[in-house]
Amino acid sequence: MLVRGDPDDDLLTVRNADYLGMGGIPGAIQLTMWPTKTSLAGIGYAAAPESATTCATPTWSGTR
Repeated sequence: MLVRGDPDDDLLTVRNADYLGMGGIPGAIQLTMWPTKTSLAGIGYAAAPESATTCATPTWSGTR
């Protein structure tokens, strides 16, 4: 899932260079980006480590 980020959020635009990613969601990744020329050019590079995290995270299908 790609979510458009808030351009006024310093955490996103300054500290994280227009990109935040979350892996570990079974079957999905979430990328929050502010669409700049640089961030859009690197979207594949941004998605790769999140995909790896999702694949490495065990999926729990019950309490035991």
